[in-house]
Formats: sequence, C-alpha cells, structure tokens
Amino acid sequence: MTPILQIVASGIELLAAEQYFSAARFFSTTPKSDPTTGQVFLGQLNKFGGFGYPVSRGFWEMVVVPAAAPIESPVSQSVNCYELQHDDYDRKIRKELLPDHVFGDAGALCSNLAALLLKQDEGKDGLLLNDGSNNLFYVVGVQQRIVVIGIRCRRGKEWYVGAWPRGANLWRQGSRIFEPVHTVAQPAHI
Repeated sequence: MTPILQIVASGIELLAAEQYFSAARFFSTTPKSDPTTGQVFLGQLNKFGGFGYPVSRGFWEMVVVPAAAPIESPVSQSVNCYELQHDDYDRKIRKELLPDHVFGDAGALCSNLAALLLKQDEGKDGLLLNDGSNNLFYVVGVQQRIVVIGIRCRRGKEWYVGAWPRGANLWRQGSRIFEPVHTVAQPAHI
C-alpha cells in the first residue's frame, strides 16, 4: 500500500505572534459579511493596518470564538509537516499521522498562525504553501470537537483561512498537513 503522506520537514518551530494575545484580537472582534456571497471578512490588527484576511464563518464560529480568551504568553511549538501524495479524505490522512496529531490549544495555534501569516504577508514564500494548495491543521474547536483549519493563498497574494468539521473532507494532492510534535519530559539524573 502506497503511503498517503510524505514527510516534508520535522521538528520545525512555529513561533507565536508576540503582539497578539488572542485569536479574536488578531482575526478581529467584528466579522463583516458580504451579503451576496456569505463570505465573512475580519479586520486585521497588525502593523500593516488596512483590510484583513478573509476567513470562513466556520473558522470564526468553530475556532476563533472558543480561542478568544487571552493567552498568558506567546507559545511556540514544534511541528512536523507532510505533503499529501494523492487526493484523500480526513479519515485516511489521520491514520498516517501521529496518534496525538491534534493541536489541543486553539488560542496558541491561532497565535502561531498569525505569526506565519504576518511573515508570509501577501503570499511571500515560507513554511505555508502559497500556490493555492491547502495548509491543514487539526485542532480542538468549539465543544471539544476536532476541526480542520485550512489556509491557502489565492491569486498568489491573498490568504484565506477556513475551518470545517473533521470527517468527510476530501483534500487535494499537494496539500500540506501539520501536526504538533509532543515532547516527553525526561527524568533528571542525579
């Protein structure tokens, strides 16, 4: 059986956006809907100012709202990332990831995502794919349900952030999947 995922990098450190202490502050506190498409646009509170990143209503409701509590301090975390070798569904992809492949703290992950988006503003090259492919993160969302966050760069310069319930999502070949690397504390030797 051919593996679904190919490792791209392991143990990469995701830094937190130090100036943002909650997902709601970064992705805004006032969603604005486009009445014709239902698209939700959130204001961006960053050094660039101006119009913010478009995000899905699902991202706002399933991830940002539960992560709205301020985090005590910015959190960095290590991740592995993989490339999807052919189109496949969540259930098959998750079988090839580590058993604890879900990010448990949505607030901390949103801080990491804010840092990545700021670093790759306007579609710059970096850890996130900027060719229209999805960058996927499984996270515990509202009501402790697992949610898939998908970030992709549209038209080579505009980032879009969406979220969907984990389950029957079909993801395209070339998507990048991220999982946290959980380290186990080693006992001190005396």
